Amino acid sequence: MENIIPKNIVECIAVLEATVPSEIVEKFIGTDETSVYEFHHTIGRQLRNNWGLWQNSPLSQWFFSIGVYHADDMSGIIFTTFHRYINKRQIDLAGQVVYYENYWKNSLGEEGYEKMKSDILAAYSKK
Repeated sequence: MENIIPKNIVECIAVLEATVPSEIVEKFIGTDETSVYEFHHTIGRQLRNNWGLWQNSPLSQWFFSIGVYHADDMSGIIFTTFHRYINKRQIDLAGQVVYYENYWKNSLGEEGYEKMKSDILAAYSKK
């Protein structure tokens, strides 16, 4: 997983499908997608670090282009998409993006959300 850095969500799914151990995939099959959150601090941290989600990587740039700015949100979308893919459910990438945008707007307010975006983009552009 460390050596291959995807450039978009399609490549993320291909890499995960090829590298995630079968026992983890089996945990996803037939479960509610909230089960992906148990991997946030383990495999999720590996993804964020190894795939450059805290940096100015091609994958983080792709996420910026679709309106996702926080690395935790990026890894959440990757895992949710993988879960939905494995369970043959609709991916609804646009809906996932709106979910995180609404989360931040509700948490920070519109101005706070815009400041968070600009701060992240400024920090990533320096790396």
